[in-house]
Amino acid sequence: MSDNKITGDRLSPSDPVLELMRITLANAMSKIMALKNEKPDAIKYHVWRDSMYTGDIDGRPVVWIGWSLNLSEEIQDFKTVYVDLVPNNLRSEQRLDLYGETMTELVVGIERFIIAFITGFSREDIAQINQLGFTARLAGPRAVHACLITTTIEFTETSLNDFSNRLADLIQFGIAYTHNKKRN
Repeated sequence: MSDNKITGDRLSPSDPVLELMRITLANAMSKIMALKNEKPDAIKYHVWRDSMYTGDIDGRPVVWIGWSLNLSEEIQDFKTVYVDLVPNNLRSEQRLDLYGETMTELVVGIERFIIAFITGFSREDIAQINQLGFTARLAGPRAVHACLITTTIEFTETSLNDFSNRLADLIQFGIAYTHNKKRN
């Protein structure tokens, strides 16, 4: 299947980039915990079509396709890790509204990109997210996602282990943040 240039909804889970994304998420999790053997089907394929978060073109939602892993059973108060393939075809004003300035600048000129993210941060956390080498994505008036963003070309040409390590770092940051937030 080929990528739909407008919405990005014509990819299947067996697309080579999507499969590499799934493997990367599994590898990152295996660096943190032994989920691989306990729950081989814990990583779920998903398709986001909510234009409030993904944007729209001519009234049609832009579709983010990828994988998610809900860790709430394994890690108290932690939720889900997402890895999505995103067509980067929004108008610049809409991109700025949905992504914030930092992420918008990061993806300018990229046809499509891969974003790994965790939710649950607030605007007060933006400096810390950026200081650790991740990207803060504004998601509504108060919510912030901590993200790891790369082009599809960089993703496929980079060592699987390198991206898995960075993703594991992002997840560990999210876990530590969740534990610290609960204590305070």
